[in-house]
Amino acid sequence: IDGLMNVGTDAAYEQAALRAAAIGDTAREEKAVIARAELAAANGDTGAAEALLAPLEDNEEAQSALRRLIYDVAKAAKEKLDYPTAIARFDSLGDYEDAAAQKTDSIDLYGRQLMREGKYQAACDQFMLVSDTGDAIALIRQCRYALGLEKQQAGEYEAAAALFESLGVYEDAQTRGQLCRYTAGTNALSAVGRCMRVRNPVEHRLRD
Repeated sequence: IDGLMNVGTDAAYEQAALRAAAIGDTAREEKAVIARAELAAANGDTGAAEALLAPLEDNEEAQSALRRLIYDVAKAAKEKLDYPTAIARFDSLGDYEDAAAQKTDSIDLYGRQLMREGKYQAACDQFMLVSDTGDAIALIRQCRYALGLEKQQAGEYEAAAALFESLGVYEDAQTRGQLCRYTAGTNALSAVGRCMRVRNPVEHRLRD
């Protein structure tokens, strides 16, 4: 077993683990598994490394290596702007190192990314998760204003009015809210009028 461990290849570590398991040497078996995981991680196969380490729940060394691995995967995802992955991986680490702060920062960056893509509702949802940090409240208001504009331009005046009214004193939100309410009411009255004009000829024919 020791000779195989000194070879330093994945196949050798795997054989070392199998032989240790066959003789009930749990300590050396897990040492070989950890060595395989470290080699996999060094070669960029973090998925394989995680799969090897995760089952060793009672091995402190393995769990420490697993947390470090997940942290590094999360940081790499964040650097690649893959914020959903970063958020999920940091979240799984709880209070490990600065994972909580990294998660919060990733959520903020993801919200900003979504804003740039014009996905204002999704961005707003992210900022709501960190509403007590930084300028999240200001960004939420920007998103809701942009959503209001979209609804107004699409002719969804009731929804637009609700969004503008939720903003209070912000930009021209109050004026737009009033305009959208007025337009929605006017449209509703026009719809009723059209309905009456369609119904009245029918009623006349029935009476005749």
